[in-house]
Amino acid sequence: MNSYLAEVAKTFCSELYSVEKVIEVWLKNQSAPSPIRLEAMVSHHGDMPTYEVRAYVRWKPPQPSGGMIGNAWVAYDIPAILTADSVDAALRQALSFLWDRFR
Repeated sequence: MNSYLAEVAKTFCSELYSVEKVIEVWLKNQSAPSPIRLEAMVSHHGDMPTYEVRAYVRWKPPQPSGGMIGNAWVAYDIPAILTADSVDAALRQALSFLWDRFR
C-alpha cells in the first residue's frame, strides 16, 4: 500500500480509495443498460488492502430546447459486499454478478 496515502487516510479521511482499473462492459441483453463502467478500487484504510468495485451507467438527460447535449455517469446498483483481495478478483465478482442478472 502507498505509505503516503495510508498516512493521509489515517490523518483526515473517513474513506480514501484509489482507482486501480476501469473497464466498460457493453452487454448483449437489450434490457440491460449499456455501457456499464466498472471501477475497481483499493481502500487505503487498515493494514491490508481491500478491493471493491463500483458500477456506473451512462445517463443522457433530456435536452432542453437550444441547450447542449451531454451525458453523465451515474451510480448503478451492485452489491456492496463485492470485495476481494485483488483488483482482478474484484472485477471477476462484479462481472459474475452482471452475468447472473442479465443472462
